[in-house]
Amino acid sequence: MKIEDLKVGKLVYTIQADDANGEILESATEEKPRVMMFGVGRIMKSFSDGLRGLEAGDSFAFTISPDQAFGWHDDEKVMDAPLGIFMEDGIIREDLLVVGNVIKLQDKDGHPFDGKIMEIFEDHVVMDFNHPLAGHSLFVKGKVLEVREPTIQEMDEEVEYRKNHGHHCHHHHEHGHSCEGGNCDSCHD
Repeated sequence: MKIEDLKVGKLVYTIQADDANGEILESATEEKPRVMMFGVGRIMKSFSDGLRGLEAGDSFAFTISPDQAFGWHDDEKVMDAPLGIFMEDGIIREDLLVVGNVIKLQDKDGHPFDGKIMEIFEDHVVMDFNHPLAGHSLFVKGKVLEVREPTIQEMDEEVEYRKNHGHHCHHHHEHGHSCEGGNCDSCHD
């Protein structure tokens, strides 16, 4: 059986920044393999495309370009923010105001996003709202352990997930960054 839409794959892999020598961003091991359903919109399309047609026992290695991963660094996403966003009960949160801190914020619709503090001035803060991996390729290497039909329970869980989350996904990696709207392995199949 081959990896295709509505099939479940069990994989071991590493995802590294830029190339085979880059920082390991995510991994799934023989002891803790990753099980994922394809074709339901929760796997990055470029990740999924690199696996389509593979069968149990097949090894894989491919690179996902920045434009197919987290995009290129966009200077327009580096902007000034008022000090007021760091206030709580009228007092500036000095513990948050540290260069390099990644701050969790929400847009007017309540959608979460991250901003990294780049510089601090008397009346404003320069923040970078690019994804931490913007401008980086992803090098993916691994092996397919199993490909199978989804169970009724897995299909039910997918239906329940869509009811609760809509078609959007939000995923946090072990290494701490959030990959919303496109990520290593859980959005946009």
